[in-house]
Order: sequence, then C-alpha cells, then structure tokens
Amino acid sequence: MAIPAENAQVYRLLPISFWPGQWRLAAIAEKSRVTIASCGVTSTRTAGMVGMKYKNWELKKQFLVEEYGEYVFGYMEDGGDDAVIFVFNPPISDEQRRTPIKPTKWISAARPWPAVLEDLQVVLGPNQVPVMRRAYQEAVTTGSDIRVKEYVSDTPFKRRRIRTNEPIPGEVDADFYGAKLNVPECLHPRVEVPNRDSDGAELVDLTPTRSGPRPGAKRIYPATNHPRWKAHIFNVEVNEIGELFHLIEMKVFPPKKRPTQYG
Repeated sequence: MAIPAENAQVYRLLPISFWPGQWRLAAIAEKSRVTIASCGVTSTRTAGMVGMKYKNWELKKQFLVEEYGEYVFGYMEDGGDDAVIFVFNPPISDEQRRTPIKPTKWISAARPWPAVLEDLQVVLGPNQVPVMRRAYQEAVTTGSDIRVKEYVSDTPFKRRRIRTNEPIPGEVDADFYGAKLNVPECLHPRVEVPNRDSDGAELVDLTPTRSGPRPGAKRIYPATNHPRWKAHIFNVEVNEIGELFHLIEMKVFPPKKRPTQYG
C-alpha cells in the first residue's frame, strides 16, 4: 500500500502474508524517544505494551488515531538509522476468530481408512463347534476430499480448538462357548458378549448370539470413537507470526462405501 511521502518516516503499512486484505501498522520512532536496552531493542514484555492500543500509546500520531486507534501492539524491532519500529496488529473480535480468513479450499490426497466391523455373530459349525461370522469393510488407503480452513487470532487458540479427532480402531478378543472371538483392530459399535448364564443373548448393537448356557464372563467392548467412517479433523497447524496466531485446519471426508466383505 502506498504511503504519502510526507508520512514515510512516521508509519508504514505492512501486508499480512497469510491474511488477505489486512495490514499491520508499523510506527517508526526515534530511539532517543524510547527507553530500550543497549542492544537496540527490548522485549515486548519489557516495553510494557502488551495489549496496548495505538490510541493509548504515548508516541502515537494523532492523525493516525481515527483509522488505526484500535490497532493492538504486536512487537517491536530495530529500524536502523537511530529508529525503532513498533508494529500494531489489526484488532480481532471473537466473531473474526471464528470466521475463516480465506475462502474454503478443497484438495485431494491419499488418506488411510481403518477396517469397519458391520456385523458379528457366532453360529454352530461342524460337530456343533461355534464359529465366528463377521461382516466388515476392509481397511483402505485412497484419495479423499480434504477441506482446508484458515483462522487468525491475537491470542493463543484454546486447547479444544486445536484438537484432532482421528478414528482409533479397537480389538474384540473374547471366548464365546469355547470359540475364540478375535476381530482384528477395526472401527466398531458397542459389542457385548453375554455371560455364561444367558440362555439367549440379547442383541446390543453387535452381539454374538447362541442359545444355551456357555462358559465365560460377560464382556463389553465400548464403541470406538468413530463406529464407522465419518468426516473428521485430522490435522491442525498453528503458527505464531508477529504476535498473531495463524491456524490451518484440515478436515477429511470419507470415500464411497466399499462392498461388504464376509468371513
């Protein structure tokens, strides 16, 4: 952005690379008017300016207050030639922190999707030996649609804001009337294996069933955090740039459901 020649030694507007259309105010002051360390620049904390608005700064230029008075101090740096540069960032409201700073971007990339248990039963096989039967989707790594959103804040993002929610497979491993139930790691709903006193097991989501008593205590396997493929945030990156926090959030959407496998 062009700066009038008569003001070039008073302030500059610096574009914010990751925030289109927004600028920082770089206010230039003579070192002789600033209390600084002998090295030329003191820290933000030492400057005592954390959270200070430009309109409250003792070295402000009055003609800048109307447009930039609400700008908040970000950092300072040595400007050379007996000058110090104080950089003020544009104010950010709570609504702005929740609003993406760029249009939503879509990309495609290969992403892993765990196996999914769709059904589980125990049937009597040859010689009345219980045999496990399951219906499932195989694990796959395939091209997936990924939504990218970017946000900005002048304060650190809260922990809950930077959490991911990737699927965590679980394993079902139990004895059922002498039959070994071992389902490799997969996504699944709640699985309940009835106790040995059950004459007829009730179906609870996916429950192996068989009439008659059987040995073994009741076993319950809670549902995995995702019982099936679903959209989820798998990556959140936060960079601190000039006292602003730039967050990039990536959310992947599941591919088309594969044919059910049996075995």
